[in-house]
Amino acid sequence: MAQEFVTARIKGDKVVVFLKPSCPYCVMAKNVLSKYGFKCGHLEFIDISGRDDMREIQDYLNKITGERTVPRVFIVNWSITIILRFMATD
Repeated sequence: MAQEFVTARIKGDKVVVFLKPSCPYCVMAKNVLSKYGFKCGHLEFIDISGRDDMREIQDYLNKITGERTVPRVFIVNWSITIILRFMATD
């Protein structure tokens, strides 16, 4: 179920961020991305912290990106979390 959830969310021509609001890196990624004028519906923040399948989602994120930590940022199926760490120094 977690695999289907993640796969469905990262399809298409949008930026998708899996995050936890208590994570400082997630807050930073959200702030950086929110600076840019994305068209309506082209930026989605997904809070996984309250989900029953949070661990399974993180396990699947690990399978497809090599890391299970958040934030996990996808642009048209590409994970770019490392790039955002550098952008956050703006």
